[in-house]
Amino acid sequence: MLQDTRKHLLRFRFKDWTARFFSEFLNFSWHGGWRGSVGCYVFVVISIVSSPLSLGFQDDFELPLCDVPKLGSTDELNEKSDDNSTDQKAGVDTIRDQKSQLRELVREYSKARKNPAQQDRLVDQILEFGVLGAEQFRDTINKRVQLEMKKYGKEFNTSLTKLNKAKLKEINLAEVASLQQRFWEVSDRENLSKEMIQKEIDPIIQRLQEMVVIDRKSVFDSNAELLVAREQLQVPGKHWERCATILHEDFISNINDPESRQELLPPSFEQWLVDEEEFLLRLAMPMGTANRAVLTTNENLGKQLDEEEVKAILSTNLLRLLVGRPALTIDLLLSASGRDHSSDMERLKFFSHDSPVSGKSSPWDRAKNFGTSASGENIAINGGGGAGAVRAWYYSPGHHKNMFGKHVRIGVGKSGRHWTQLFGK
Repeated sequence: MLQDTRKHLLRFRFKDWTARFFSEFLNFSWHGGWRGSVGCYVFVVISIVSSPLSLGFQDDFELPLCDVPKLGSTDELNEKSDDNSTDQKAGVDTIRDQKSQLRELVREYSKARKNPAQQDRLVDQILEFGVLGAEQFRDTINKRVQLEMKKYGKEFNTSLTKLNKAKLKEINLAEVASLQQRFWEVSDRENLSKEMIQKEIDPIIQRLQEMVVIDRKSVFDSNAELLVAREQLQVPGKHWERCATILHEDFISNINDPESRQELLPPSFEQWLVDEEEFLLRLAMPMGTANRAVLTTNENLGKQLDEEEVKAILSTNLLRLLVGRPALTIDLLLSASGRDHSSDMERLKFFSHDSPVSGKSSPWDRAKNFGTSASGENIAINGGGGAGAVRAWYYSPGHHKNMFGKHVRIGVGKSGRHWTQLFGK
């Protein structure tokens, strides 16, 4: 969706994935994982559509009788029908007028780029229309953030490249190997839990990143102008977050289960921006020739995928490289199979590895239908983009094991907010 702006040591271009992140407007995740050797993992069970309720009646149950309402005359019915038509037409006209007002306000917002105070006032007016205003404003604010992020991404990467050479000389390879071994001792436990990931694995990942990945503070310390650029990005980011919050609240208002609503975190522009910065930092970490070749191959294959699908694959590979696992090669057929399953889940309103569609009951069946094979599957409902889906899988034990498993191939397919990640031997 966004143009290439990334340049980095491993011959990767920085494809600007920002608008894909924003297009969903929802920073939350529901996820499920399937691992071939173990079975089915479902760690978050959230149902959007209520399950059918089975009602049992006694044999002598009878429906109560009620009086049949007396209909008015034909003239009365026609008059009421005309009234309803008039009301419906008035409602349509009102919405049309509101959309016309909103289009004008959005145009004024675009023209007022150099006047933040005026833009703030215009956003207030646009969002007074509620969900309708947020929907009309969405594309414009996406494009605005996209433009600012391109500038910021280039500046960030320039500073990062300058620091990388010095960082390479500081790496203690013996400590890196020791940390990676500790990671696997925990990750391979049969009883791995989210709490173990948070308390035992997170500190290992953090220390590995400290050793081989340049920290964000160093990048900002090296370039004072970068903080200015980041601050400028916060202006449209604040407008995006306000817009996103309205759509988020509208979405969760249709979910009856309080616990399920709590799982759906409100949108955060700052969190998204930090994730993007961390992603760029990981891209610059050192790696061997073989892994570099895989990532270069994936860059070419990724041109045939949705850019957020590429982002999820790359995020997974960067985590694997950090802990000593080799990068996985993109299997376009696995991505096609995953995208098809994501589409079925979205269209048929289900969330499961077991599909009700004939001939697609399991991940293995679905992969075979597309001419390939699978050794594991993760699924998610996520509006935080590719990196958001990967972050959710990382903290869910079954998905975590899939992501770091001994696979060779990977594919990711999305449809709307539905994600399917497939692995192959």
